[in-house]
Amino acid sequence: MGRGLVGALLASFVCVGGAGAHPADVTHLLATVERQNVEVRLTFNLLTLMRVWPMDGDQNGELSLEELKLAEPKIADYLAEHVPVSLNGGDGDRLGPMISMRPVWPTSESPVVKAEDYDKRWVDVVFDLPSEALVTEFWIGFEIFEDTGYAHTIQGFFEQESGRLEVPFTVAEPEFLYDTGFEPETKENTVDEALVKSGASSSLTSWVLLFGVLVLAAVATAVTKLKLGRR
Repeated sequence: MGRGLVGALLASFVCVGGAGAHPADVTHLLATVERQNVEVRLTFNLLTLMRVWPMDGDQNGELSLEELKLAEPKIADYLAEHVPVSLNGGDGDRLGPMISMRPVWPTSESPVVKAEDYDKRWVDVVFDLPSEALVTEFWIGFEIFEDTGYAHTIQGFFEQESGRLEVPFTVAEPEFLYDTGFEPETKENTVDEALVKSGASSSLTSWVLLFGVLVLAAVATAVTKLKLGRR
């Protein structure tokens, strides 16, 4: 059965049950949008990551920090392949490079995580998407539901200086196009900024000159009084 047909069959189930999804079936997305860069932060629990890649190498029912570290390249490759992105409607953009993959829990207290705690331990996976051009649109999709489960949801947030937008992702609605609202700098704006800077510079120069004249006048007055006093 094709994945599109499976998604269609289960869409009604997700729409009914997605809003009350168990925390173990929720992943968090924070997309921080800047004028020429988008940082994508995905926060998974270990249970979800185990579904996309078997990180427990020795299969002893526990996950060590060393095993988590060894899995980083595989997790990065998986996400780059299954979380397509696009900047400004371009083709061929990829989620990457991965900046970091780090545990969110206090690792000094829990260097080894038991299987029954996988849904309570979270990992931040951060990617960077630099752009030479102004970022006007950012599109992201998720093709992970066959592996993570059709009840899985992604609680997404798109954040920039102007505010924050919340967008949920499910198997029924796995993608979203975000309009940044950024406007390119026009020649007129550049000229206005230059005039403002020029005006500020001229004003500063005028104040410096005025201060210098006042100082000279004060010195001349003091010298004149000194000469008169000697007479």
